[in-house]
Amino acid sequence: IDKKEIVNVLKEFNRVLKKDGVVYASVYEGEGEKDIVKPEYGDEKRHMYLYKQIEMEQYFMDAGFKIIKSEVNSTEEGKNWLEVFARKE
Repeated sequence: IDKKEIVNVLKEFNRVLKKDGVVYASVYEGEGEKDIVKPEYGDEKRHMYLYKQIEMEQYFMDAGFKIIKSEVNSTEEGKNWLEVFARKE
């Protein structure tokens, strides 16, 4: 999701969730943008936006969520995933 649109997307998640509903997001951790080509995606280019943990947490809070848990996990391939669990207040 384009960084210009992320807060509006999260606000829509917040709108449709029941009170105390939980949302989970997993995104590439880092800075900037990059294109990824993988066989499992049919070798088609996918444009990815990377997010820093503090940045993504702020987007969730700006959309009206309370952060339950936020962490960065590394894969065996050395890629970092940022995972966020947040609750609608």
